[in-house]
Amino acid sequence: MLNEILNNLHLKFSGDLPTIERIAYELAEDQAAQNVIYFEVRYSPHFLSNTIAHFFVNEPVPTDSVLAVTPDDTIGAVVRGLRRGEKDFGIKSRIILCSITGLVGWCSEVVQMAQRWSSQGVVAIDIAGDESSYTAEEVSAFERAKQLGIHRTVHSGEMGPPSNVEYAVKRLFAERIGHGYHVIQDRSIYDMCRKMDIHFETCPYSSYLTGSVPKHLKQHHPIVTFALDNVNFSINKDDPTQTASTLDKEYHLLQRMGLNELHFVRAVKSKCSTIVLPARIREESVARPPLPIVWFRSGEQKQKQQQQQQQEPTINETTDYLKGDPIA
Repeated sequence: MLNEILNNLHLKFSGDLPTIERIAYELAEDQAAQNVIYFEVRYSPHFLSNTIAHFFVNEPVPTDSVLAVTPDDTIGAVVRGLRRGEKDFGIKSRIILCSITGLVGWCSEVVQMAQRWSSQGVVAIDIAGDESSYTAEEVSAFERAKQLGIHRTVHSGEMGPPSNVEYAVKRLFAERIGHGYHVIQDRSIYDMCRKMDIHFETCPYSSYLTGSVPKHLKQHHPIVTFALDNVNFSINKDDPTQTASTLDKEYHLLQRMGLNELHFVRAVKSKCSTIVLPARIREESVARPPLPIVWFRSGEQKQKQQQQQQQEPTINETTDYLKGDPIA
């Protein structure tokens, strides 16, 4: 199902810098509207450029240098949009640059760009795609990132086995794992990650949409295991334009699985411990009431729950990857 989602993803604004900047700005606006005080935006600068042919864009690469938009140009547009959003909406944001497995030269370039833009809010690199196979260049690039002090996260254990997570941690020096649900299938690897305090970036709703977690799993979802074991994990939206999800809906979904306020607060604080911000700003973020506290203690909680149950995005409203409520 993950491949189906990716096959239906078409970029209509590659090379359009004003649109890219506007999207970054409106993302900050949307996050602030959900009571978020800090977020990280993760994207591929290569995908947003128009100088590199790839599988998400069918448009020809422009031959006129005046029309050319490089990956670095796209980073500049995102930085400008986020900065305006921070000023207007009182929110903090940072950028993670993502490479794609198997695309020659991309990973090394992502590391170079992360280094160039480190003073402008780029704090980490990521790699997504086929998590079962990495080239020598990609392994070398992540080793170089570690040497440079660039933080590293890796999509792993989403569709593949626990051994992929082990490889990401040991060979790619991953500090965070994107998704990582299948790690619980191997106790020794799971315990290794817990001992190393590896952070898992979980995305509840998309885990069902992509088929990463069977939809019949409710109380036995890997995120529930993470919460009960007090693992270092956070709750995220993955691709909100694809899933039509919000953080409220993600929390509501997890509550239906059995998680409570304590689990949510722990997850928020776990995330705060991993963010790359000056100490003063990070401490302020930890001190403010986390979203789940606001969400649970609202006087409109009961009404909000009823509204969410009615408005919970079904697959027919968002995509065609599943049928009905993913945990119905």
